[in-house]
Amino acid sequence: MLFPGALRWRESVARGGIEATRLVSGIIPLLVIAGLLEGFFSPSQAPVWLKFTVTVVGLRLHVSWLDDGAQVSAPCR
Repeated sequence: MLFPGALRWRESVARGGIEATRLVSGIIPLLVIAGLLEGFFSPSQAPVWLKFTVTVVGLRLHVSWLDDGAQVSAPCR
């Protein structure tokens, strides 16, 4: 956006806005899930093993989601 190269300033700002919108729309579900877990599950009387299991499953899902997204958006050469 600062150095648009061959693009005009308006086109560069439009592309930056689209990219920012995609990033924010990807983070919103993560924030909602984290809020629900912290608000309802963390303070509950659930056993520690269940809390660790939910944490590990969530971490594995998150890593697989990020890995899948990296493969989808990788540029073709």
